[in-house]
Amino acid sequence: MVEAERSSRRQLENVRSYIGGLYGPDLHAKRVDALASATLGVMTGASLAVNMPEHRLAPLMAKFAEAVSNTAEFSSVFAAGEMRG
Repeated sequence: MVEAERSSRRQLENVRSYIGGLYGPDLHAKRVDALASATLGVMTGASLAVNMPEHRLAPLMAKFAEAVSNTAEFSSVFAAGEMRG
């Protein structure tokens, strides 16, 4: 957990530094912090959205692998339509 917090802080500092360098001293520090937090939130949300289908497919893949282990079972499971989510 501590390592995750450090990584998160490092990412926030990196994004904050990038935005600060992009706008320079013209942008208020609180606004830079808000933009950095929002940017990191969007990036994290997008990352989670990409990984979610993997978690939904895992049970189906396990069922498929189990069915393939026995050819007779595979044909009966597939014919019965049990492989559909």
